[in-house]
Amino acid sequence: MDKARLDFEETLHKQSRTYAAACDEYRRRYKIEPPPGFEDWFLYASAQQSPIIDDYDAIYDSILPLLRISGKEINENIVNARNLPGNDLWTSKGDTPTTKQHPYQPEHKGPVQTTNMGHYISSLHLPTQQYPDPRPPNPAQAPNLPFVTDPKQAKNLCLHPEYSTKHGIFLSPTSFRPITGLLPILSTGSLSTMTDILYPSPAYLAPDFQYTPEKDIP
Repeated sequence: MDKARLDFEETLHKQSRTYAAACDEYRRRYKIEPPPGFEDWFLYASAQQSPIIDDYDAIYDSILPLLRISGKEINENIVNARNLPGNDLWTSKGDTPTTKQHPYQPEHKGPVQTTNMGHYISSLHLPTQQYPDPRPPNPAQAPNLPFVTDPKQAKNLCLHPEYSTKHGIFLSPTSFRPITGLLPILSTGSLSTMTDILYPSPAYLAPDFQYTPEKDIP
């Protein structure tokens, strides 16, 4: 723990303090020019007093496969994925009825599948704080539960086949059809076998998710 604390303090200490320094560090790390809008992002991060300016390697690692193909090929992959038959795009806005939209479907299906289904599908209010956090009944009963020392290795599904029985997404639901090929798909969470571009959840910008010391756990 002491080493982790010292490493983190060193990371904070070496962050860029100016836009010019951030550009130089970006070029050093990734051997490419900063993307359009980088200055606006830097000004926003600085205004928000972000302690981290340079260390966002996860973003670069996510887009690296896309940098190896042309923009034309990426656009073709997007069009092909959108037109795949048998795939529906479901959107959900929390406590509202779920709807689905898909442009490829024949017009004669439109009136049936775009009908207001609010009187058939009721709004769902799921309790999220009803159950206690998962934990061993007694710490002494889990003496072999180790700390994660290598997060990347721990999240690698290919190295941990035992994960297949520990989460519903691994049970191959019939509605889950992974898209193959390189596509710029943004998501707030992904598996190690997928190439989604991860970004922080927009919820973190919502007022209810803002950190306030007064509401912190003592």
